[in-house]
Amino acid sequence: MLIVVSLFLPIIAIELAIIIWLLIHILHNLEEIEHHEKPPLGTPQPQPHRFF
Repeated sequence: MLIVVSLFLPIIAIELAIIIWLLIHILHNLEEIEHHEKPPLGTPQPQPHRFF
């Protein structure tokens, strides 16, 4: 039982870290979208953020 738990703990920790990281990125992108005013026509559009 302890062996199984010790095997799964790192996997769970990595998955939690990935989920938290994605949530932070999504929330940050939503804030940028809300605060970002649309530029007038003719100005180049900024490239969307890449996750990786």
